[in-house]
Amino acid sequence: MILIIGHDASLTGAPVLLLNFIRWMKQEHREELVIILKSDGPLLDKYRAIATTYVWKEPVTKRNLLYRIVNSLVDLSRIRERKMIRAIFRTRPQLILSNTIVNGDLIEKLRGHDIPVICWVHELENVIQQI
Repeated sequence: MILIIGHDASLTGAPVLLLNFIRWMKQEHREELVIILKSDGPLLDKYRAIATTYVWKEPVTKRNLLYRIVNSLVDLSRIRERKMIRAIFRTRPQLILSNTIVNGDLIEKLRGHDIPVICWVHELENVIQQI
């Protein structure tokens, strides 16, 4: 199983390229895949049609008022993240493929399981220096 990390599901270059790459992997190599996107976007349903897809940071504004009030008292997003990490590692990934250098913080949260990481860097040097 391969765990794939993308930064979002927007209609921009890296997410579209990743989506096409995932389609190819699924079709040609029949790999079992799990996807984590740091945030959602218009391509989210297309990712979900291919493999189990998690959205790491769900915007709180999408939640109802009660959820937002409780979240301000108890960090529900951190609890949600821990549940997501447990679910992902139950699938026993053999490789983590990160589609951009901006996923470093998420990769850091996933480390400690002795899984190799490949980072597909699309950013140019000036963007990398800003991170």
